[in-house]
Amino acid sequence: MAQVSRVRVGALVLGVLLLLFFVGQYVVTHNWVPGLKTTASSVPEADRNLRDYKSDAPKVDNRRPAAGNANVSLPSSEPTDKDLPQMRIKFWAWNAHMTIIYANGGLTTTRGSLMEKYGVGLTLERQDTTDQLRDELFKCAQELSGGRKDCSSGIHMTTLMGDQLGAQLAGWNEQFRKLGEDLIIENIGFGGRSDGEDAFLAPPAVKLDPQAARGLMVAAAPREGDQNIVFFWADQNDIPINVDQRTYDPNAINFRDAANYTQASELYNSKACEKRAEVKNGVRTGKTVDACVDSVTTWTPADVTATVGENARGGLVRIFSSHQNSSQMPNSVLGIKRWNKLNSQTVVNFLAAMTEAGDHLRTSNVALRKGAELSAQVYKEADTNFWFKYYLGDKEMDKEGNEVELGGSLAFTLADNLKYWGLSGGTDYFRDSYELFGGYMHKYYPNEVPTIEPYDQIANKTYIRAVAKLRKEAAEREATGVVRQFEKGEEITSESARASWKIEFETGQATFTPAALQTLEELRRVLSVAQNELVRIEGHTDNVGNPSFNQDLSERRAQAVRNWLQDQSRSTFPDNRLQVRGLGQNQPVADNSTPAGRARNRRVEIVLGR
Repeated sequence: MAQVSRVRVGALVLGVLLLLFFVGQYVVTHNWVPGLKTTASSVPEADRNLRDYKSDAPKVDNRRPAAGNANVSLPSSEPTDKDLPQMRIKFWAWNAHMTIIYANGGLTTTRGSLMEKYGVGLTLERQDTTDQLRDELFKCAQELSGGRKDCSSGIHMTTLMGDQLGAQLAGWNEQFRKLGEDLIIENIGFGGRSDGEDAFLAPPAVKLDPQAARGLMVAAAPREGDQNIVFFWADQNDIPINVDQRTYDPNAINFRDAANYTQASELYNSKACEKRAEVKNGVRTGKTVDACVDSVTTWTPADVTATVGENARGGLVRIFSSHQNSSQMPNSVLGIKRWNKLNSQTVVNFLAAMTEAGDHLRTSNVALRKGAELSAQVYKEADTNFWFKYYLGDKEMDKEGNEVELGGSLAFTLADNLKYWGLSGGTDYFRDSYELFGGYMHKYYPNEVPTIEPYDQIANKTYIRAVAKLRKEAAEREATGVVRQFEKGEEITSESARASWKIEFETGQATFTPAALQTLEELRRVLSVAQNELVRIEGHTDNVGNPSFNQDLSERRAQAVRNWLQDQSRSTFPDNRLQVRGLGQNQPVADNSTPAGRARNRRVEIVLGR
């Protein structure tokens, strides 16, 4: 009898141990945290994204925390009881803000948060209208212009897409300079970057043939980062752009202006149409046409609204995004120059907390889910699983059966900040993005953007350098969120862009003319922005002379372009990223019997893809 009892007790103990084991496995696998509320129906979907999510870049996924479940201390939900220097920030709903939101513990600074740790009291609020953000900053600047160290109205900081700052700050700072030269808006750091969620969405036919984009009517918030994605992609596919709100060009990509990124999706869903005058080659034809929105460029959550949301029209796929252009769109933290200087230690501490939050989000699934929970609170939209899923990015089917890529953001660490700004050596990626896309805005909106604010006037690296001294160990870590590592043997199997570049060479040689250097610098900047893309350099000639000589010449010229790019930056242009082909006279794009045709055939084509 005693023996039977011992067997029963042993079985019971074994059963308990097995139960504890399986519970432990569930906790680790599903990242369950007491007090972190999720809906039962959506947890499996979020966990599936965490385990099985695959980035659209080959063999690379920096969004998913590398260490899985690194031991980090989460912020509580209780307000801090410390007397801290106060800051106010308003910004759009954008997953690239997660470092700031997580560091603060939500809308206001909480106990155990990183902001509390570094001695900053921060209040956050959502504001989706860019002009409102400007006006809130201006209220603060007006108070500062009266000699005060701080302001009681308005906001101290905001954030914008870094690629739109050249155009945006030219207008803003013209207004702010009237209050004082040191009251302009400056960029002081980066909370993260868009990594796919900002995207050009169009019918599937455009994915198969970029030239099918001619005649599209794209809903977009004008002169903002999402429109820049379309400008870039069209430019790299030699497709014209028409931003005139009065006309429609069937040979170009046309735009319908929206008040903001959310209205852009609403215009698409409602199939918004308006009468416009038709133009061809810049000349009105005399016809009036119905110009109806058939595409959109926007970001999360509006990409979901247009494609797979409850009232989505659907019928779109991602054509090009901030994932391919991984250096295009940082989450730029902006502040008033005088306030930053008068409150420099608070600024440094704020950036220290923000960048340490990047470490948490990049190394801990638990921290990432907490950041998503807090994002839902700050944005007052959707839930934890929504922001978690679309931070990682997802692929979903719309009602027409199209697979749509959605979301994708990346939190920046301190090392990423230093790398992106060129402070740890190599390319200043922010300058490249700022100047390239500022140039696009000036080109397409010369009246609204007559000048671009000089880069050195708005880029203040002082505070992030101070953070690097404060967090020396973090500053010396490897930056993994800026430049991706390309695998040996990677080949382009899916082209996203193909454009001819008129790079001039000396006759019959692979030596650049002096005029070619400006074109090469433009090319370098383009490829610096499209940091996630493989690059194939194809050399072409006309049919004059010996075919074998032309074949050899085309190869040497393509190689010369590769060599020049690598001389500028090996880290931006590693061997595994660049491919070279010489195609001689075999692929003409024009008639070789005319001088003009032969000139077109003597070209270098740059192909981007994965």
